[in-house]
Amino acid sequence: MVGTTGRLSWGITNPIADVSDLYYETFNERGTHYMLDGEWKELKSVIHEIKVARGKTQKFEIKYTHRGPIWDSKVISGA
Repeated sequence: MVGTTGRLSWGITNPIADVSDLYYETFNERGTHYMLDGEWKELKSVIHEIKVARGKTQKFEIKYTHRGPIWDSKVISGA
Protein backbone atom coordinates (compact mmCIF):
# COMPACT_ATOMS: atom_id res chain seq x y z
CA MET A 1 0.00 0.00 0.00
CA VAL A 2 1.34 3.41 -0.94
CA GLY A 3 -1.51 5.68 0.10
CA THR A 4 -5.08 5.75 1.30
CA THR A 5 -8.00 8.08 1.96
CA GLY A 6 -11.28 7.29 3.67
CA ARG A 7 -12.71 5.91 0.40
CA LEU A 8 -9.73 5.25 -1.89
CA SER A 9 -6.34 3.50 -1.74
CA TRP A 10 -3.60 3.06 -4.27
CA GLY A 11 -0.35 1.17 -4.70
CA ILE A 12 2.33 0.34 -7.22
CA THR A 13 3.39 -2.81 -8.99
CA ASN A 14 7.00 -3.83 -9.41
CA PRO A 15 7.75 -2.97 -13.06
CA ILE A 16 10.97 -4.97 -13.17
CA ALA A 17 10.73 -8.24 -15.09
CA ASP A 18 12.52 -11.41 -14.03
CA VAL A 19 15.02 -11.94 -16.83
CA SER A 20 17.32 -14.39 -15.03
CA ASP A 21 17.29 -18.17 -15.12
CA LEU A 22 19.06 -20.51 -12.72
CA TYR A 23 20.43 -23.86 -13.87
CA TYR A 24 21.68 -26.85 -11.90
CA GLU A 25 25.09 -27.80 -13.29
CA THR A 26 27.05 -31.04 -12.82
CA PHE A 27 30.78 -30.54 -12.24
CA ASN A 28 33.69 -32.93 -12.36
CA GLU A 29 35.52 -33.77 -9.11
CA ARG A 30 38.17 -31.08 -9.65
CA GLY A 31 35.58 -28.38 -10.43
CA THR A 32 37.21 -27.55 -13.75
CA HIS A 33 34.55 -28.89 -16.15
CA TYR A 34 30.76 -29.08 -16.34
CA MET A 35 28.48 -31.53 -18.15
CA LEU A 36 26.64 -30.29 -21.25
CA ASP A 37 24.74 -32.59 -23.62
CA GLY A 38 26.66 -35.63 -22.37
CA GLU A 39 30.12 -34.01 -22.77
CA TRP A 40 32.49 -32.34 -20.32
CA LYS A 41 33.04 -28.67 -21.13
CA GLU A 42 35.79 -26.57 -19.58
CA LEU A 43 34.75 -23.80 -17.18
CA LYS A 44 36.11 -20.34 -17.86
CA SER A 45 37.72 -18.89 -14.73
CA VAL A 46 38.25 -15.15 -14.16
CA ILE A 47 39.83 -13.48 -11.13
CA HIS A 48 38.01 -10.29 -10.09
CA GLU A 49 39.50 -7.82 -7.63
CA ILE A 50 37.54 -5.22 -5.66
CA LYS A 51 38.66 -2.49 -3.27
CA VAL A 52 37.61 -2.92 0.37
CA ALA A 53 38.20 -0.93 3.56
CA ARG A 54 41.53 0.74 4.36
CA GLY A 55 42.83 0.60 0.78
CA LYS A 56 43.01 -3.19 0.71
CA THR A 57 41.68 -5.41 -2.04
CA GLN A 58 39.77 -8.68 -2.12
CA LYS A 59 40.10 -11.22 -4.91
CA PHE A 60 37.29 -13.52 -6.06
CA GLU A 61 37.35 -16.31 -8.59
CA ILE A 62 34.24 -16.43 -10.77
CA LYS A 63 33.70 -19.47 -12.97
CA TYR A 64 31.56 -19.28 -16.12
CA THR A 65 29.66 -21.76 -18.28
CA HIS A 66 28.25 -20.91 -21.69
CA ARG A 67 25.12 -19.77 -19.81
CA GLY A 68 26.95 -17.26 -17.61
CA PRO A 69 28.57 -17.05 -14.18
CA ILE A 70 28.37 -19.78 -11.55
CA TRP A 71 26.78 -18.53 -8.34
CA ASP A 72 29.68 -18.94 -5.93
CA SER A 73 31.36 -16.66 -3.41
CA LYS A 74 34.63 -18.54 -2.98
CA VAL A 75 37.31 -16.17 -1.71
CA ILE A 76 40.81 -17.04 -2.92
CA SER A 77 42.84 -14.52 -0.90
CA GLY A 78 42.14 -12.50 2.25
CA ALA A 79 41.85 -8.72 2.42
